Amino acid sequence: MIVQNSKGVKFSSMSPEIYDSKLKEAVTMVCTMLGVKTPPDPVTMGHIKRIFNNYHNITYREFVNAFELNILGEYGEVYEHFQNFDMVFVSRILGMYRVRKQNAIKEAEYYKPKELPAHESTNEDYYNRLVEYIKTNNTIPFTWNYSAVYEYMRESGMITESKEWRHEFKKGIEEKMKAKLTADKLKSKDAIERIRLEDAFNETNIKSACQREYVIYKLTTKKNVKL
Repeated sequence: MIVQNSKGVKFSSMSPEIYDSKLKEAVTMVCTMLGVKTPPDPVTMGHIKRIFNNYHNITYREFVNAFELNILGEYGEVYEHFQNFDMVFVSRILGMYRVRKQNAIKEAEYYKPKELPAHESTNEDYYNRLVEYIKTNNTIPFTWNYSAVYEYMRESGMITESKEWRHEFKKGIEEKMKAKLTADKLKSKDAIERIRLEDAFNETNIKSACQREYVIYKLTTKKNVKL
């Protein structure tokens, strides 16, 4: 869980405006979770921000999870806040979390299975097998190396649509993803899960989705294969 939570946008890579906003939001959320009656005032928040510069290479989820682990006694003992959420308390918890995270990463690496030799398939192989799969099964596979197929199509000159068309195509995919994100967040009652959903809406996943949808569009709409 710790290693998984470390995947996402880290505070250290945020713009100053978003950094301040997200840190304040995270502090408020943790205070509510811990039952701290009075959130940090602006002066205390300034001290917390200053000490947080030593720990800011973590994600929003990690910040929250660090205090959850304290509640669960994962650091050997439960450190009390005594209704005083200040830089000392924050530094103690994040310091313990850093050690816990380092150990978790080492453990994950130790038990990580040895990688198998890379498959020597070319982009063209992925394209041809995808076409054959669709013709044989009369359906679109959800999981496939669509990035490789897209690259083959690009290298082969199959992508002939204008830049404006591709921009509108990407815009349509993003709008669908945003709508799904909104719906999924409304369904979820878990704050951590909602954060995970937000983290998943990033440029890398948008690019992957656009490549997948374009490949499907090209192969079916342009009659390369027929469903």
